[in-house]
This record gives sequence, structure tokens and C-alpha cells, in this order.
Amino acid sequence: MRQGLCWLVFCVAGTVFADPPSLCGQQLAPSAGSLNTPVPKINEKPFAPTALQQAEQLCRMGKYNEAIGQYNAVIRSGSDTAAAYAGLARVYLKLKRPNDAHLAAQRAVELNASLGTAHSALGEVYFRQGKLPEAQTELLTALRLGQVDAQTYLALAHFYRATYDFRKSKLTIDRAHDLDPTDPEIGSAWVQTLSLSEQAKALEDDIASESKYYSRVEKARFKQQLALLRDEIEHPERTCIVASRPESTNIPLTPIGEDFIGLDVRVNDVPTRLVLGTVSSGIVISGRTAEQAGVQAITRTDMDALGEQNPPEAYIGFARSLRIENLEFRNCYVTVIERASSHSFYDQFEGLIPAGFFSTYLIDLDIPNAKLTLSPLPPRPATGDQSSASTEASDPGARNFHDRYTAPEMSKWTQMYNFGKAILIPAQVNGSPPGLFEVAASSKYNVLAPEFARERASLRHDLRSAHLEGINGRVSSESSGKVKLAFADLHFKAVKMISFEDTSPSDSAETEVAGYLGYDFLRNLRFIIDYRDGLIHFIFAPKLPGDPH
Repeated sequence: MRQGLCWLVFCVAGTVFADPPSLCGQQLAPSAGSLNTPVPKINEKPFAPTALQQAEQLCRMGKYNEAIGQYNAVIRSGSDTAAAYAGLARVYLKLKRPNDAHLAAQRAVELNASLGTAHSALGEVYFRQGKLPEAQTELLTALRLGQVDAQTYLALAHFYRATYDFRKSKLTIDRAHDLDPTDPEIGSAWVQTLSLSEQAKALEDDIASESKYYSRVEKARFKQQLALLRDEIEHPERTCIVASRPESTNIPLTPIGEDFIGLDVRVNDVPTRLVLGTVSSGIVISGRTAEQAGVQAITRTDMDALGEQNPPEAYIGFARSLRIENLEFRNCYVTVIERASSHSFYDQFEGLIPAGFFSTYLIDLDIPNAKLTLSPLPPRPATGDQSSASTEASDPGARNFHDRYTAPEMSKWTQMYNFGKAILIPAQVNGSPPGLFEVAASSKYNVLAPEFARERASLRHDLRSAHLEGINGRVSSESSGKVKLAFADLHFKAVKMISFEDTSPSDSAETEVAGYLGYDFLRNLRFIIDYRDGLIHFIFAPKLPGDPH
């Protein structure tokens, strides 16, 4: 699903590398260490660990089956049972078994409702299920109860990042790192809040480490990330800023076939036409355009997508100029597709430009009238929340991060959630509790996740199944049908959805993605997006069967 929407799993300038939540164990004794201290081994501890500590360390070392066995042994012993169930829930999350994790976390809370770690584990499960309000309640309950572990703060950091509260996320990941600097996942998330040079040093340490925590594939990806970081450090001018920035501007949108809309872009003065997506970052161009434009290659990169054909060849490159109408962006990183599988998205189109590329503006995307309007973002208040001043004083680095600000005129806008580069919003299908849906202008179809479709929609098996175009090829939908859809203040009586077996979007985002709304639906909407603070406002244009009521 997500890959069919062209969610790219590489990083470009200014993009924070993805960091999955840590899911293992209780707090270990803090110790001094570098930015990335090697994972401790059980036999390195100067004292005999308890059975619960052994299970936690097995999980930390990636020995999940052994950890499950150890946690079950603790449970059978009748000692530390609630804590063992909490740890078991975290292992199941790591193994992508959210239903088993939910049962284990619920059992932990039932056994000891005053145990902070039990509520923390349940909060992490809710986060994985896409139940963000419930996740927040459980994580904050864990804090109030006290005696929480470092992973509680890590989970809170991920929650705050998802809700665009980046200052709170910084403060909580710092607290997690203070409690346990030896945890590799905490260290990874913490390093990403530091300077580029510190991030580069951490990657160098990871690559050089003899620890078996990171696989060969992960270390290869670290080398790609390090090459880009070093280029950014060596060339601080490569910021992709607008030259002669206008206060506001209008840009015409161009239909691309019947299924997409796009923008005419000149890459180093070479013309190309790119599909307009709604992700937050990551311009992608074809190898042909890059060659004609003289794009400088920086490092190879990996891309995942739908289909089972050979993956495309891609690299991160540098373009001196990207011009869209009267806007010129200078010194930009782009991703170049050298070869894509036949009939895939990048085999048919010249590339992708995200609406988030214009995120320093308020973005008014009027698809029915084929117009993109950029205007100033609302100014932030001159001073922050005074109640947080004392906290920030002890952590000057947090001052470089900002929490979500909702201007008065945006008080009724819909809050977006930040998972990677996608726009996720809560939506209801057939009166269901809200699920997280991606607003995905670079996908043709509306798609329901398989489990969500089975629970909430009566879709029929379709022998004439539609095809989703991914980077690598096609996949066929298994079922289709019409549903009632509600989000923001809009209600639709009959929106066509398809579904097929693919859990990769939820697994990759570490939260449940219930589905996505594609161009076939979005072409009837005008939406205004504030990528800075994660806010979106929808306006319906009555061209869709089943008008909203």
C-alpha cells in the first residue's frame, strides 16, 4: 500500500532518518557511553542478572524467541508476573504480532494496575494499533505512577513526534537517553536530534562496531546515510531554499493522463513534468532527466515498492536549480530512478514532486480548479509556553524544536499525524471508530487495509480487479465495494474502496494504517495544508457521486 503511494524509504537533506520505537525491557542501570554504546551482553554484567533482566537483555539483542521463552518462565514462576507480561507485549510488537501484544499488555495491567511499565506497554500497543488518544492516556498514566523505564520515555518521544510536538519529543528522548544510554534504539532516536556532525560520528561508530545488533544490510544503509550526511556537512549551502522568495504565488496544475495531476519543473533548466504527491518531502526524477540536467550523484539509495520484480536502481543526487513557474529553489538534493520495472509508476511517469516541498508556505491545493496557491504561514507567538521555560532551561537543545501551534483561524482544521513522510488523518468507515488514513494524491485508488476491510466493510471479491502501480510493478486487488466515509466535517455515502493483502505500510510506520485516499477521490477536493504544524482543511467540490451531507 504505502509503497504504491511512492512512500520512499531513503532520506534527503533535512529529513530525519526513520527510527522504529524500542520495544524491549525495563530500565537498566545507566552508564557512561558514546553516542552509540555497543549492546551489552548478559555475561558482561558484574552481577548475576535476574530472570526478568535476562529476558529483557535477550530482547535487546534481538533474540526474540529466546526472550519469549524466558518471559514465560518468569510468568510460570509467579514472580514479577505483570512486568513479564509487559515485556512479552513488547517482544510481540517487535515480531509484528500486535494482537498477541495487546493480550499480553492487557494482562499486565489486570495483574498490577499500579505498575507504570504495564501501562507503558499497553500505550505502545495502542500506538501500534493507531489508537493515539488511548496511547497518550496510558503513557501519561505510566508517568504519574512513577518507576517507569527508559522505553516509556522513548514511546512518549515517538508519540509527540507523531503529533508534531517536536520540542516535547526532544525533551522525552533526552530523558530516555539519560536513563539508559546503552539502549541502541534509544541512542538511534536521540542522535537524530543532534547536529549533523554528531549524527555522522554515530553512523561511523555503528559501521565500525563489531556488535551483531546491526545486520549487514543495515550497515550498508548506514554507509549510504553517512555519505549524504558528509555531503551536507561539506556543503552547508545545499539547503534548497527559494531564491528571491515571493510572499505568495499561484502555480497552475497540469493533468497527467486521467489519473494524476502534476507540475512542470525545470531541473538545471531541463524541463520535466512530475506527478504532484501529498507526502512531506522527497523529489524523485527519472534517470533520463538527471542525465540531461547534469545532476551530480552523491550516494546510492534503496527504494521499496509493490510487486516482486527486481528493485529499481536509484541514487541521491544534487541539482543546482529547480524552477517551478516564478519560484526557483537552489542547491537541492533529489532522488534519481535509473531503472524501474516495466509498467511501474516510475516507468510510466517522469517523477514525483511532493506538496511538502513547498512547506515553508501555507499550501492551498485546489485540484478541481487545477491551481496551487502558496501564501504565508501564520506567525508563531513571540514567546513560548511559560510553564515549560524551566524545563527548557536545563536542555538548551530543546529550544531548536517547536511544538504544534494552532493559529486561531485554524482552530477547526483537522490535525494530521507525522509518520515518516505521509499525511495521516483520522477517518471513519461505515461508522467505525476513527482509523488513520493516508491522504495520497500519488495513488489512483482508495484502499482499505485487509484487516480493517474485513471488520468494517463488505467488499466483494472482484475478478476484474484493479491494479495498483508501484515502483516495481503491479499488484491486484482482492476485493472492492462502496463504503460510507467520514473525516473532518465531511460525510460521503458511497466511496469506492479496494483491498488486498499487504501489511507493509502498518509494519513500516509502526502504527496501524487503516487505508488511504487516492487521487480518484481527492480530485473532488480542495485542501489547504500547513506542513509546519500538521494541520489540514478540506473543502468539497460537488463532482463526486454520493455528495456529502
